[in-house]
Amino acid sequence: MTSVPHPEPIAIVGMGCRFPGESSSPSKFWDLLHDPRDVSQEIPGDRFNSQRFYRPDGKHHGTTNVRRSYFLSEDIRHFDTQFFGIAPAEAEAMDPQHRLLLEVVYEALESSGTSIAKLTNSDTAVYVGLMCSDYYVLQAHDMNTIPTYNATGVANSNASSRISYFFDWHGPSMTIDTACSSSLVALHEAVQTLRSKRSRVAFAAGTNLLLSPLPYVSESKLNMLSPEIANPEVEEVEAPAKELPWEPITELEIY
Repeated sequence: MTSVPHPEPIAIVGMGCRFPGESSSPSKFWDLLHDPRDVSQEIPGDRFNSQRFYRPDGKHHGTTNVRRSYFLSEDIRHFDTQFFGIAPAEAEAMDPQHRLLLEVVYEALESSGTSIAKLTNSDTAVYVGLMCSDYYVLQAHDMNTIPTYNATGVANSNASSRISYFFDWHGPSMTIDTACSSSLVALHEAVQTLRSKRSRVAFAAGTNLLLSPLPYVSESKLNMLSPEIANPEVEEVEAPAKELPWEPITELEIY
């Protein structure tokens, strides 16, 4: 009987993240997991006016039955344009998810102890899981105010290609949307790329920022969101599985 060869082991050598609850690094996220606490909050006013759209039953046209979610603590408007070599006008038109991905990939590279120069002009691969395009919705709301860099700023394909361009990586670069499994599929593709030896190093990332009332309203219509998040003291809910809106930005560097 022919034995099935064991695949070469894959190592995760670097990590970076942004999670709610001020979990801006893997160690801080581990602290949150080790000593769990409720980090949900009212939808911040700098995202949108939640009171305008909130109705407890969520059945009114254009409303949602959720007013709490899990949001990043960082101000997502902050971005070092000079460091990343991006003009301020272009950065302003960029989806904040793309900006955060650049930052977190850089942090993951730092955490691995690998220098940028070592991977420059290499076949390093990038896979990003991304399903929400709230920033596009916001920019397209008024055709008269669409910024010059809108076309490149909100294109989901650029979530991965900007990373490859900035670091001068020439391996596969792909943004993947398979809904809630997007990040997991991105990780799978990164591993397969390493196993097939198309790249020696691969980065797998995922992002989801809540910027617009649109997903809240549309998903409330389908009864997809859990209103129990409005009561953070609830410890156990016996009900069909429903989504809790939250914002993660994660990245893994794997060999």
